[in-house]
Amino acid sequence: MKNEKIIILNFGVNYTQLLGRRIRESDVYCEILPYGTSVEKILSLEPKGIILACPPESELGEEAKEQKKKVLALDMPVLDDARLNKDTFDAQEGREIIKDFLFNKCNCAGDWEMSSFVEDSIKKIKDRAEGKKVLCALSGGVDSSVSAVMVHKAIGKQLTCIFVDHGLLRKNEADQVESIFREKFDLNIIRVNAQDRFLAKLAGVTDPEKKRKIIGEEFIRVFEEEARKIGAVDFLVQGTIYPDVIESGT
Repeated sequence: MKNEKIIILNFGVNYTQLLGRRIRESDVYCEILPYGTSVEKILSLEPKGIILACPPESELGEEAKEQKKKVLALDMPVLDDARLNKDTFDAQEGREIIKDFLFNKCNCAGDWEMSSFVEDSIKKIKDRAEGKKVLCALSGGVDSSVSAVMVHKAIGKQLTCIFVDHGLLRKNEADQVESIFREKFDLNIIRVNAQDRFLAKLAGVTDPEKKRKIIGEEFIRVFEEEARKIGAVDFLVQGTIYPDVIESGT
């Protein structure tokens, strides 16, 4: 079944994620895109309507103003309500504005469910990657773990996960991660014990941002080294959170 879709164009306001959550709570699927997404790309997604998550007109740059003008000219419902802000979403007024747009302006059915989204995503992964060799960077966190399980459900043993144990998880957590993925989910998992390597790089570093960059950089280097041992693969799986996808502009 093809899901009805609402597109949220993010013009840099701080309530975009909350807006998306409110829409999904109304059982309507939505996607958040950077405001600069081309009109052609937006139309190709066949949305039922578009919501502009943007600050007042006076705070918009010329590029943003031009994009807003193009979107408002489209032949579909577009919500550009100045009353929308972070505070209104928890108030009845904000909820009513959203529901009116979804069900009266866009005529959404409100029959979307997260479970069906998961099933559809797994099917899409299977269609694209069946018979292919797939590699997953597994950190033990929620994002990469969910990605690994979904891809495994789609293609089984074609997936190999590289679990980089950097020694920074909670006590015994690395053992638990390995045990769960091996025994419960029956994943192909390669555990790389790199605690000493990470701790040596972090020695004497106190700035949190520098620590974050060192950890990220070293994780990539360790993963690359292990991936070379495996050889050529067709797909790389990486789990991340929605805000990071939006901020990257992709």
